[in-house]
Amino acid sequence: MTETSIADVGNESARGFGVSFACVVYVIGYAGYYLGDPLRSIRYLTYAAPLLLVASFLLQERASTSNRSAVAFFLAYMVLGLVSCLAGTFDGEFVARNFIIIALIIASFIPSIEVSLAHIRFIFLCSLVYLLLAYGLAERGDLRLLVMLQNGAGSAAGDMGYDNNEGGGLVCPLYAVFLYATGAKRYFVLALIMSVVGGKRVAVLAILVGISAALLLRNIRALNQRHTCFLALLAALAIINIVATHLTSISENVYQSLDTSVSIDEVMLGRYAIAAEMDRMTNTRPFVESLFGSGPGSGDGLASVVSSGVLTQPHNDWMRILYDYGIAGSLVMTTFMALLFSTSGTGAVIAIVTAVMMCTDNVLIYLYYFFPAVLMVAYSATQESASRKTVREASR
Repeated sequence: MTETSIADVGNESARGFGVSFACVVYVIGYAGYYLGDPLRSIRYLTYAAPLLLVASFLLQERASTSNRSAVAFFLAYMVLGLVSCLAGTFDGEFVARNFIIIALIIASFIPSIEVSLAHIRFIFLCSLVYLLLAYGLAERGDLRLLVMLQNGAGSAAGDMGYDNNEGGGLVCPLYAVFLYATGAKRYFVLALIMSVVGGKRVAVLAILVGISAALLLRNIRALNQRHTCFLALLAALAIINIVATHLTSISENVYQSLDTSVSIDEVMLGRYAIAAEMDRMTNTRPFVESLFGSGPGSGDGLASVVSSGVLTQPHNDWMRILYDYGIAGSLVMTTFMALLFSTSGTGAVIAIVTAVMMCTDNVLIYLYYFFPAVLMVAYSATQESASRKTVREASR
């Protein structure tokens, strides 16, 4: 074996160990979301997971392969954040929770990592166990999704059964669509159970949309080409972006067509007032601020003021991006998301699921959400690249 091949084997082993170690740290940190004080503080270990991926990549002897799209995205985001701070009136209290976390998420896509199905199944099963334990220890035994189906009101206000706000209800769509796309039927069923226990309405919608997208990608051969996949994904993300940023007016029209005595704010879990005020502010601010945003964290600051501190996030990532980073930021986020996730068909499906989740929640600043997504995208890209190579060799 040559010195070069020995070095390559060593680098592959280092990458594999780095991913495994990051997964273990992630799982330990993720447990902190389900634990009470003072053990709850270990949740900050999830912030170390992407740093471990980057560190293991940089410490390799030959760290020559990196995701150029992710590097460009990271640099563009740094510039965007700086310009947004200068152009807007950002709220310093929320900058770290927004700008720094999103930067960490983007950075975690930069390394070339060796991911196996065992890595993904490990963190999935741990996440499922955490959620089931939390449900078993909860005082409310009814499942919120089932209660909502029974009463037909669509409201989750009051004592409406168990749902999980610590992450289990948010990450389940990622696992469900990935496991479906990779043909892991038993694990897919477990992911569906996870979704029902999690109790998130948007999660169910995201799974349905994701499975539909997976079927389209599987049956339309043209979408197997990287360029075509990118354009199709960019169009899909742009449509979801537009719908999400106009969700207030859409919700109002849908609500008026419903025959229900439940207020619109109850149906939207107290988020309607925040969305309405953010929509008003977005449409009335100066041109420069509309173009570059009000600065990182400004959307969270507005949500906190409108809800008198009850909610500190707008629960609509697309509106948050537009408010914090303006039209330029919205275009940058949408375009680079399409670039990062279009490396495979499964990656594109994960992007669509994430885009749907972003419509009514804050997954964009949840590292516990994006760490599994990073692993899934890396694994899917490697598998699809190997498959294309096999096809090319067979056709010679």
